[in-house]
Amino acid sequence: MRKSIFITFILLFNFYLAFSADSDLKTLHDNTQKTLTTQPAYFDSSQGRFIPQCGTSHFVEFNFVKNQAATDPSKSLGPLFHIPRPSYGSRTELTYNSPTGFFKIHYVLAGDSAVYQPTVDSDGDGHPDYVEKVADIFDSVWIFEVNGLSYRKPPSDGWYPGGFDNGGDSLYDVYLAELAPAFYGYTVPETTAGPSFSQSFTSYIVLRNDYPVPPFPNRPIYDNVRVTVAHEFFHSIHFGYDVFEYEYIPGNADSVRPYWLELSATWMEDLVYDYINDYLAYLPFFYNYPWLSLRTFSYNFSFPDRVFHPYASCVWAFYLQEIYGTDIIRRIWEKCGAVSGFNFLTATDEALREVTDPDKGIAEAFTEFTIWNYFTGDRALFGNYYTEANLFGIEIKIDTLHTVTSADTVFVTPGIKSNPPQNFAANYVVFIPMPLSAQDSIGGLNMEFYEAIAGAGWRISAIPYNLGSVPVTSEFDTLIVGQWYDSTANWASYDSVIMVPTPINFSTNFSGWQYGYKVNYDSILSAPSSFLSRDTIFQNFPNPFVIRNPSDVTYFPVTVSEQSHVFVDILTPDGNIVKRLKTNQPLPGNSAYKNKFSLQNTGLEWDGKNEKGQTVASGVYFYRVKTQNAEKLMKLVVVREK
Repeated sequence: MRKSIFITFILLFNFYLAFSADSDLKTLHDNTQKTLTTQPAYFDSSQGRFIPQCGTSHFVEFNFVKNQAATDPSKSLGPLFHIPRPSYGSRTELTYNSPTGFFKIHYVLAGDSAVYQPTVDSDGDGHPDYVEKVADIFDSVWIFEVNGLSYRKPPSDGWYPGGFDNGGDSLYDVYLAELAPAFYGYTVPETTAGPSFSQSFTSYIVLRNDYPVPPFPNRPIYDNVRVTVAHEFFHSIHFGYDVFEYEYIPGNADSVRPYWLELSATWMEDLVYDYINDYLAYLPFFYNYPWLSLRTFSYNFSFPDRVFHPYASCVWAFYLQEIYGTDIIRRIWEKCGAVSGFNFLTATDEALREVTDPDKGIAEAFTEFTIWNYFTGDRALFGNYYTEANLFGIEIKIDTLHTVTSADTVFVTPGIKSNPPQNFAANYVVFIPMPLSAQDSIGGLNMEFYEAIAGAGWRISAIPYNLGSVPVTSEFDTLIVGQWYDSTANWASYDSVIMVPTPINFSTNFSGWQYGYKVNYDSILSAPSSFLSRDTIFQNFPNPFVIRNPSDVTYFPVTVSEQSHVFVDILTPDGNIVKRLKTNQPLPGNSAYKNKFSLQNTGLEWDGKNEKGQTVASGVYFYRVKTQNAEKLMKLVVVREK
């Protein structure tokens, strides 16, 4: 039995609570407490490993119920009602302030919540090494996320009136405690940051006192701490923008859905600590279920595909980062914070239109995202799509595979799909060309698509794919209402043609959108091949560039349409040259260099040293990239971690 940390149900500031609200919150509180102290980690037999998770969503749900009670005229619940801070019972609570003065770490040396190796104190200052290392990691993450990426710092609890628990002062509080095996840690939204910030909440973090193997991954314990800190601290930033940024779907068993919080926090942990790759364990819950909506969320472990889908959906944030730059996630959160309550989908649409053009919003981006998701694992194309696609270890699940000969017509009646895509999801239908003669190799495929019911907002992509080659994709055109058409010429040039139907709509219909299609050979479909027509310069990665080891580098990805040297100048904010880079040899035309595998040994990598061979200081730098046909000035951030 866990004795050293417990949560009791109280009222901060002694607000009176009507019985019906009290009953609802008490029940939810008891269920939350039970989950966080007893829930076993889910074992994924397909991977042969446990899959722990974040516990923050349970407090988001609690906060929703609390807010409903507070806004109900029949109930008198004040805004300062919340779950109390953790308590260590009879154990002596100790604290340690982080070196930067950002955090206060709370811990004990004995009992169930005793920190990892409580007697190891290398510097003899009275605080265990584990506590000091946790504090250093928190400081590093703050510098990365707030100073480096320009996110708003979490609201301070220093204004709390005397006698009410704010951890002792205005520092951000972190409690080290024993948790159920299912959880890395959690972040608790507490109360409004002030009368003019109704959706901006203070918070605190509860982190594990240790990370036993199993259920946690068998890697250095501080790597488990690192990904947890990066994830949970981003939640504290989330709550500073908008604590109500979750989708509420009434009448649903999982009505409170903070999928955007978990999606973006999982993305952030990999951005801060790119080498750990904790997110890879979640990916099967996305790639094995492509028909599940981006808006999928569940608290019920009877449905692990839905429980872990939000974490696996971090690939949406990876896609946005690689196309629009790291700042796009912050832009979306800033728009979320400008409106109290859920507006993630519209905020994303607005942010994308601002950074590209008014005609390319969330529908266009998500359609392209579904194409990216086909090229992972064994289908990864070095230099294209996800930078780490080859590490994913999984490919998207195919809905249906058809072999098509020149004598065939494939027809699927609308309405018979067993797993039709939900909104913001996709199916992958693959056609394998099989010409019956050399003469038949000249033509191509006609493809018609039919909706079963109006309102889906269909976007249908065609991917003519030849193993190892970058495809030139297309989108189906509307023939008549409810019917779309596309064609692929030179069908014998491809190993397969993939049709990707994607419904883009904001409805709460999660039963899936049915469709049908017809595909047949057409002898007149032939066309010349396509090639890259322009050079493209992308954001460096990783950015921020965290320097921990001499081997750390950041890369400068490009595509070139014709043979070209590429030049990179690293600059200080006032324009002074820090370092000049040049490709070792001209890059061949019609080629892409977009991930670290294709960029290695090209000369388009920087180790963080200046022309004198000295490692540069932390800070903001600029860089100018020049190819034969393009030139671009961009910003990068350097963070030196001790």
